[in-house]
Amino acid sequence: MRSRAGWSACASLPDGTEAYWFARPHVLTFPMTDASGTVWTHSVRPAGPTLLWTRSGGTLTLRLEGIPDRTEALRVAASVR
Repeated sequence: MRSRAGWSACASLPDGTEAYWFARPHVLTFPMTDASGTVWTHSVRPAGPTLLWTRSGGTLTLRLEGIPDRTEALRVAASVR
């Protein structure tokens, strides 16, 4: 699966936090830097659907996978404490 993740900004969570919804499956990748400073990308696995949002002023990113309905994913995200 080599698909660009299509995301759209969601309605805000009740506390005003903006969340991002990835409706389609996409390859989960991480940009990495090794000890010599070489940057490379590590592809892990397909993921989706996914909701991303932050807490603590943006210092903590949360990721919720597997709930296919955006409204339900937002409800679950709002319950995270």
